[in-house]
Amino acid sequence: MRAGLVGLLTAVSAVVSGVPALAVSAGSAVKAGELPFVAKVDVDGRSCSGVLVDPEWVATAGPCFPSGGVGKATATVGRSDLRGQDGQRVTVVDTVRRADRAVVLARLARPVLGVPPVPVSTVAPRSGEVLRAAGFGRTAEEWVPNQAHVASFRVEEVTGTRVDVVGAEATAAICKGDAGGPLLREAGGRVELVGLNHTSWQKGCLGETETRDGARGVRLDTIAGWVGEQIPRVTIRNSNGLCWDIGSNNPDTPVIMIRCQFGNGSQYWWTLHADGTIRNTNGLCAQATPQNTVVTQKCRPGQAAQRWTWAADGSLRNAAQELCADIVSNNPGTPVIAVRCAFGNPSQRWSALSDTMIRNSNGLCMDLNTNNRGEIVLTMNCQPTNPSQRWAFGADRTIRNFNGLCMDLSSNAEDTAVQMVTCQPTNPSQHWELTPDKTIRNHNGLCMDISSNTPRTTVIMIRCQPTNPSQHWTQQR
Repeated sequence: MRAGLVGLLTAVSAVVSGVPALAVSAGSAVKAGELPFVAKVDVDGRSCSGVLVDPEWVATAGPCFPSGGVGKATATVGRSDLRGQDGQRVTVVDTVRRADRAVVLARLARPVLGVPPVPVSTVAPRSGEVLRAAGFGRTAEEWVPNQAHVASFRVEEVTGTRVDVVGAEATAAICKGDAGGPLLREAGGRVELVGLNHTSWQKGCLGETETRDGARGVRLDTIAGWVGEQIPRVTIRNSNGLCWDIGSNNPDTPVIMIRCQFGNGSQYWWTLHADGTIRNTNGLCAQATPQNTVVTQKCRPGQAAQRWTWAADGSLRNAAQELCADIVSNNPGTPVIAVRCAFGNPSQRWSALSDTMIRNSNGLCMDLNTNNRGEIVLTMNCQPTNPSQRWAFGADRTIRNFNGLCMDLSSNAEDTAVQMVTCQPTNPSQHWELTPDKTIRNHNGLCMDISSNTPRTTVIMIRCQPTNPSQHWTQQR
């Protein structure tokens, strides 16, 4: 990254016109698991870097989404080497753009679990401070590397919205493909997100002859609150279908399991934060106690008992003693406890679900007549407050109605109706993907479709036709 920075906007426009936008040249390859929150963002044939700031949100540079819309976009998270199979590649379904600086938050079709997001710093960068920049952009040797790289950069100048940096080593640079990648502060074993790569002179990058040095990033520390406002409120459900709730807004209130109730703020409004806290709408945080219960307490993000990690197997792990959230009974009113983790135990399998409507291009929304097992999915006039029209795309690839049942198929034949059954996350017929072309595909390769634009039409499975508007579905809050 190099910054004499009047010409840097030209560098970014080149970045998003067909090749990666801004790899970190002369840096080191990111090792597996080292910076898992670094993302590769692909938008309509162009590529940028990004960073996971919430299980459902990736932050990246504004020019990565030049049209202001989503287009056909994906984010690959938790995969430092794109040739590997670790991490996840998820469709981007929405964007939120910041008006006063080139920052976009890209919302993912489903949450990414097993990859801890990076917390956004609230502390300003200082002149002379050394930050680390990471990205998937060009290096001094490769045009389009598969490997993420990271290098150190020294802060030269700070304004209200930007931070200018120069390589801590003479050969370090930010190149095409790195735009949107993170600028990180590392201190005391803690990693924080200070800003995003934006523009660079690209001195030392492959194919560049520029002799001017430096790069420019956009600050996030001054808009950390705005980033936090985008974090979705979720219900936290056990595999038994019950939801986290509390009976009081007082500290030391036990977290218990009750029947999920649409619109109930005490159970419906939990937020997952990159600092590891799980916060209720009342402002209190879930905390594991020495007695192995889970209660709500005044938030202290540095306290291990309030730091939780959502593992890829669906377990919810506390940092204090490496214990997992569990329950001893499937009865409503059962308290949530923290016990030794038991891989595969269904009572330790949890989902954080942010529900939306699923809307067809004809303007109708998916709905159900009843909450019975075997009920067929229909399209109806959209009603945002109708719980039977609220759906969640789970990290386990299920699509769940607010009633707790999951979409499934009774057959892999074309024209099979989509129906609701008990959730079985390991059942491949319950695995769905909302793709960048807006189709919803089952594991069997068929896509959801409708035969009519009239209400009460059954949702069926047929051969995928990405240009067919009746197969186009979007999530709508």
